[in-house]
Amino acid sequence: NTTVVRVADNDALTYTSRDSGRDVAVVVAKDGKPLFPAHSAVLNALVLTHCFDTVCTITSTYVLDLGPTSGSGYATCVSATTGADAFALILYAKNGNVSVGHCTNVLCTSLSASIPTHNIHNGETVTHTGIVLGTDGLALLGVVTTSNTLYLAHCADALCTRVDRTASISGVTGPFAFSVSTSGFVQFALYRSSQLVYGSLSDLTLAAAPTLQIIAH
Repeated sequence: NTTVVRVADNDALTYTSRDSGRDVAVVVAKDGKPLFPAHSAVLNALVLTHCFDTVCTITSTYVLDLGPTSGSGYATCVSATTGADAFALILYAKNGNVSVGHCTNVLCTSLSASIPTHNIHNGETVTHTGIVLGTDGLALLGVVTTSNTLYLAHCADALCTRVDRTASISGVTGPFAFSVSTSGFVQFALYRSSQLVYGSLSDLTLAAAPTLQIIAH
């Protein structure tokens, strides 16, 4: 799929997504307007579009993390959530690991100078990511790989400079989504053994081994 984003000066930035929902995300910024972080195949970079109204008639687009100009596949599998400080946290794959970028301002014109990277997936090739803010104010990361495993990691601090606990769920064969209920339960929708299933994880911090209550559809 190809998306053309009109920026404030009426120039166009074109970026491509290899498959829908894999390399682009949406999150509400601190000003209540949408942010769209995405992989740019043209620039080999993580880019972000900020809307200046709720229907996105006026936008600006920024390059947040630029990869090698001669390479490809940098900053893919993008997902995002709103952090405890109301600035966006962006999870994406690069250089064989996953990185967590923290927006430094409302428009998200840049990320924090130090972008932490984590290898929570045993070096396997990443196919999908997900990130959600827990009731403890810290993010939970999810990464699906070519081994059909969903790897989970709990961030130890607000910027996710390190993770303190990890877990995994086998047999996950496609994209997934999760959210956190007010009671702290992690709710999943994922593909497992070619079935769409819903489940819940009772311990957000991953102190206990994950157990899923599965309802197949």
